[in-house]
Amino acid sequence: MNLEQRWEAFDAERRQEIGVKTKDYYLTEWGKPTKRTKSSNDEDIWIWEFSGYGGAQGWRKTLIFTPDGVLKDFHRDYWPKE
Repeated sequence: MNLEQRWEAFDAERRQEIGVKTKDYYLTEWGKPTKRTKSSNDEDIWIWEFSGYGGAQGWRKTLIFTPDGVLKDFHRDYWPKE
């Protein structure tokens, strides 16, 4: 599997977890997020980030949880080293 296929698989897995997985699951599986914030709708937004090569390569995974802690949505960004 190439890198883009791995990210597509990541996206597919997260789509299946919407409405099912909770914040506790991601804390156990991914560890503590890099950042935590709240939306205007009282949703928790957790962000995990990695950056390498002086910021030339990295990724950001953003998960949005309902007020009761269930995954509502996700976004991810990836920037390859050029």
